[in-house]
Amino acid sequence: MSGDVLNQALRADAERKAAAADPVLLRHALRYALMATRAAEVADQTTAVRRMAEHAFAEARNRGITQQEVLLPDGTKAGLISITRGQTVWTVDEDLLQAIIAGNDPSDFEDVLTANAANDPRVIRLVAEHFPDLIDRRVRLSARALYQKELEENGGKVTDRMIGERVQVGTAEHKPATGAFTYRPVPKARTLLQEAVDAGLLTEDGEWQAPAEADPETSVAAVPDESAPSGPSAAAEPGDDAGERMERALSRGSRAPKHPAHEPTAEQQAVIDAVSGTPDDLVIEAGAGTGKTATLQMAAHATRARGLYLCFNKANATEAKGKFPRNVSCMTTHGLAMAAAGRPYAHRLKGGQVPAREVAAILGITMPLAVDDRIIAPQQVARLVTQTVRNFTLSGDAEIDGKHVPRKPGMDTPAAMATLRHQLLPYARKAWADLARTDGRLKFEHDTYLKIWSLSRPQLDADFVLVDEAQDTNPCVLAVLNAQDSTRRIVVGDGNQSLYEWRGSVDALASFQGKRLQLSQSFRFGSAIARAANKWLTVLDSDLRLTGYHRISSMITSLPKAHAVLCRTNATAMAEAMKMLEGGLSVAIVGGGGEIRALAEAAISLKEGRGCAHPELMAFRTWGEVQDHVENDPSGSDLQVMVKLIDDHGPEAIIACIDRLADEKTAGTVVSTGHKAKGREWDSVRIAGDFHPPKLDPEHPEIDPGIPADQARLAYVAVTRARLSLDNAGLAWVDRFLPGGAA
Repeated sequence: MSGDVLNQALRADAERKAAAADPVLLRHALRYALMATRAAEVADQTTAVRRMAEHAFAEARNRGITQQEVLLPDGTKAGLISITRGQTVWTVDEDLLQAIIAGNDPSDFEDVLTANAANDPRVIRLVAEHFPDLIDRRVRLSARALYQKELEENGGKVTDRMIGERVQVGTAEHKPATGAFTYRPVPKARTLLQEAVDAGLLTEDGEWQAPAEADPETSVAAVPDESAPSGPSAAAEPGDDAGERMERALSRGSRAPKHPAHEPTAEQQAVIDAVSGTPDDLVIEAGAGTGKTATLQMAAHATRARGLYLCFNKANATEAKGKFPRNVSCMTTHGLAMAAAGRPYAHRLKGGQVPAREVAAILGITMPLAVDDRIIAPQQVARLVTQTVRNFTLSGDAEIDGKHVPRKPGMDTPAAMATLRHQLLPYARKAWADLARTDGRLKFEHDTYLKIWSLSRPQLDADFVLVDEAQDTNPCVLAVLNAQDSTRRIVVGDGNQSLYEWRGSVDALASFQGKRLQLSQSFRFGSAIARAANKWLTVLDSDLRLTGYHRISSMITSLPKAHAVLCRTNATAMAEAMKMLEGGLSVAIVGGGGEIRALAEAAISLKEGRGCAHPELMAFRTWGEVQDHVENDPSGSDLQVMVKLIDDHGPEAIIACIDRLADEKTAGTVVSTGHKAKGREWDSVRIAGDFHPPKLDPEHPEIDPGIPADQARLAYVAVTRARLSLDNAGLAWVDRFLPGGAA
């Protein structure tokens, strides 16, 4: 190496050593190394914390909790945890499923080659002819998807239309919730969390704590998220120590917000004051969209008494648990009954459907029953017995008697009903005795343990009970409320929306004694739709009148296309859907059209002279008898539109249209009956043309026929489903029946 080259190498080495010792470079290098080390440690800690959290969230998911807000001690929302569902794996009895499909829809089968053979259709035909042992049989994939949906919706059962029964073909294994979750922070969440830690309100382990020096004005510099309800405050109150403040924050705030999304109206404040400041039983008439549940939540926060909130839908109960304070338990009536009386019968709920022929065998129904000029087969008798017990189960009665025997078209003359009562009641009492045993054989349902609980005259373990949607309480639950000796009762609902009297529900608001309050300010729609609703409240002679929300501009207008079309009958709903399908539109029917399909399938069976198992048509032997019944018997008017629809289009065409219906979530328009629309709302609603005005008596045209109350309540429900736009042409005739109108 020459001297120059050596000198260059020595200089370069000296420069490298100088650079390595540069304090600025060294400081940046150390900073980065420390940060990288901390990041690795934080990643490990995050993994460990997540693993522990997943165990807790798995248990929460199993209890039906799907989300958890991340709330700071002052109620500020820092994010949202969404807990994912565990898998559901179905095990299907392929042989049984294929046997049912072979009888119902043989065209749904296709021949396929085993996995080691070709999939060319021509090869399949050739192999099927010469090498049948290589051929497997399977349901067409498109048809299987429909059957899969049916068995998932019906607990593993599919309908065998030859016998009119649902048959268990599959069982579901619900995999345990994994506890996996996602976290969606709000803007500034990182800052909010760090400020809470710095202020001493939150530990690094996520525990809430009172600050050493509590200053409610300055201890947390958090900016509340105005899109979410604010929560409890840990601020000091006179005489409180830190432990008391912490206890109050946890007891009042860990589950529900303290402040409402808006200041209570005068009516809402009256409810809050009555709940928190009086011992009276209360009846709260809450009109459509008036925020009754939010009002109950505000009232619950105003009292420390132990409360029980009862609703009739599990999803509503789960949602309520996240909004009511800890001193109020939120349950469905069935959940309450299960905890108190249903557990010994839990194994019976897992039993499959019991076919009518087996019910007849269990009860000893061996002979046909003669009713007027009709012969009722033992299987049909068993179905009537089952309906009798069902009516008793929903009632508030302590014993089964003649009023529980159902009336059926074609068998409802006084003589026929007397025969049915005499023959059916002994079997019905025998059936109830079976259901009351833990080792019985008949199908045990959730309403069965509810009735068993009700018959025990239970006393609720609460200072007060809030009953939501009380206008649709069934008499079985009402009997429990009436039996309370010391629990205060607060019933809430809208008697003008009572739609299910025909299936045994009663309006608890009308029969309950208590201080009466109203909620009339609707937050769902504006003044135009409120005026349309008030016309029906006038017809119903109700004391309630709705006020529209001043921030919503709603209108009554013609709607060629609406988000929802509401009908009085299933038949019109189907006709509306068929018309839209013919026009190439995407349409869904609320409930999926299953009831209409069942009637169409019954019509096919009756047209073939095979009778049917449909509960409304079981008394008829042929389709001609049904046509004669709707034409000449006044009791057949409800079936008339459906019979005409089937006669005009054919049952097969109706079934084909049902198969083309879209899912509600993706449909351009949703069609519904007024009954099934209850509890829902859409931006724009069109009222169909089958809400007919009452007919004048041609012999006494001077007599005002009046609008039947059940029809007026249905119309009121229909018009109050709209938020922004309502096409009310189908009900515009109401003006003729209002004071000053020309009826």
